[in-house]
Amino acid sequence: MQKKLARFLAHAQERQKQFKEKVLDDKRFKWTSRSIYGITIAWAGFMFLQSMPYYQAISQGESAYKHGDYQAARACFEAALQECKKFNGSNNDDEKNIAWQSDQRAIRAMNNLAEDYRVLGLYNLAEPYYKKTVAFARQKFAPSRPEVSIALNNLGMLQRQEGDYEAADKSYSEALNLWRSKVKTQDSKLANILNGLAKLRQDQGRYEEAGKLYGEALAVNQKALGDRDVANAYILSNMAGLYCDLGRYGDAESYFHKALYLDSKVLGEDHPDLASDLHDLAYLMRLQNRTTEGKQYYERALQIRIAALGEGHALTAKCYTGLSDIARREGNYDRAQELITKALTLQCQALGSNHPSVADSLDTEGLINLDRKQIDRAIICFQTAKDIRKRLLTANHPDLLTSDFYLALCRKKLHPGADHAGDELALRQSLATLSRVLGINHPTVVMARQKLESGAASG
Repeated sequence: MQKKLARFLAHAQERQKQFKEKVLDDKRFKWTSRSIYGITIAWAGFMFLQSMPYYQAISQGESAYKHGDYQAARACFEAALQECKKFNGSNNDDEKNIAWQSDQRAIRAMNNLAEDYRVLGLYNLAEPYYKKTVAFARQKFAPSRPEVSIALNNLGMLQRQEGDYEAADKSYSEALNLWRSKVKTQDSKLANILNGLAKLRQDQGRYEEAGKLYGEALAVNQKALGDRDVANAYILSNMAGLYCDLGRYGDAESYFHKALYLDSKVLGEDHPDLASDLHDLAYLMRLQNRTTEGKQYYERALQIRIAALGEGHALTAKCYTGLSDIARREGNYDRAQELITKALTLQCQALGSNHPSVADSLDTEGLINLDRKQIDRAIICFQTAKDIRKRLLTANHPDLLTSDFYLALCRKKLHPGADHAGDELALRQSLATLSRVLGINHPTVVMARQKLESGAASG
C-alpha cells in the first residue's frame, strides 16, 4: 500500500514538473499567462471596490449595535443591504430578483438588520428578514452545517418574544432536530438552541421541561467550554429566572450569584454583563420587598451601564424603571414618578414609543398612580401599555392578560360605591387565566392575587 502511494506521488510530481517546463516556462505562453493573471487581478480589484461600501456599512453598523446605538445601526445595516442589490448583476430597483439576496453578504446584512429590528421592537419588520435568512441558508448551506439551525433559532427567538408560541415551537424544534440529526456536534451553539427552547417552555408555563432543557444546555456548554467559561453565566441566569417564576427565591438567588461570580472573575467588575447580573439580583430583591438590597444592586448596575454604555442606552433606562418601582414600594411616590419619567424618556429615544420595554415602564407608572389613588392617570398608563402590546403580541400573551387585569382593577376602584359584580368577575377570570398560563407562584400572579384579595393599593 505504501509503495503504491509512493509511486502515485512520484508520478504526480513528474507531471507537475512537465507542465511547468512545457507550458509555464514556454515563451509562447508567456503573454497568455500574463493576460490571465492581469484579468484575475482586475476582477479581484473590481470585486473589492464593489464590496467596499458594503463592508464599511456593515462594520459601522456592528460597532453601533455593540455600543447600543440601535438607530444608527439600523441605518448602517439598511445601507449595507442596499449595497447588496448591486451584487451578481442585479438591478437596484428589482426587489423580486433573488440573485443578490442569496449572496452570503446579503444574508449577513439581513440577519443583522433583523436582529436590530427585534431589539427595537419592530417585530413586523424583523420577521421577513429572519425568514429570508432561513430560506437562503437552506439554499446555500448543507444540512450538516450549523447555519440553518442557527437561523431557525434566531427566528424562534423573535416568535417567542411576539408570543407566537406555536410558531416558535416549530422553529426551535426544527433547529434542535436538525442539529442532532445532521450537525451532531456538542458545542456552545447547541447549548444556545437548547437554552432558547427552554426559555420558550418557561414562557409557556411548562416549567419542568424548561428545567430539564436548561440543565442539558448547561451540561453541553460546560463540557464544550469548561465549568468556568463565561458563556455558562447566561444559562445560569435563565435558570435563576425559572426559579423566580416558580417562587423558589432561595434557589434563584443562589443561581444569580453563580452567574455573577463567573462574570466578575472572567470579565471584571465593570463589564456590562456584570451589570445584567446585578440587575437580575435587584429584580429578585424587589420581588421579596427587600428594597434596601434591591436599591444597592440597581444603583451599582446603573453606575456600570452609564460608564460602559452611556446614559442614553436602553439598558440604562431599565435600571431607572427598577429604581422607580423600589421607590414606589417604599412609598416615595414623587421620587418614583421622577425616575419612571426619566426611564420612559430614555426608552422612547433609544427604542421608539412602540416597544415592549416602554409598555413595562408604563405598567410601573400605572402602579405608582394606582397607589396614589390617581385612577384616571393609572388607566391611561395601563391602556397605553395594552395598546402597545396588542400591536406586538398574540392575544393570549401573559403581558396582555396582565394589562387586562390592571384595567379591570382600575375600573373597580374608579367608582368605590358602585356595583362591581361585572368587574369583580372580570378580575377573577383574569387572575384564573394568568394562573393557568404562568403558574400560581409566578411573581405576576402573586402580585395580582395580593391586590385582588387585600384590596391594598401597594404591591
